[in-house]
Amino acid sequence: MTVEVTMSRDDRTVTVARSEADITRASVEAMVDALDRLLESDRQALAMADD
Repeated sequence: MTVEVTMSRDDRTVTVARSEADITRASVEAMVDALDRLLESDRQALAMADD
């Protein structure tokens, strides 16, 4: 089963696809990956602001 999740925050959008035998596991992993990517961009922006 392949699940594709699209999430957005402010002006940033990420799309992540995950393939697993279990649809619930694929959905959770895709959502966590998408959140990680969105939060990583926030962390990078904060790090640049501190310089």
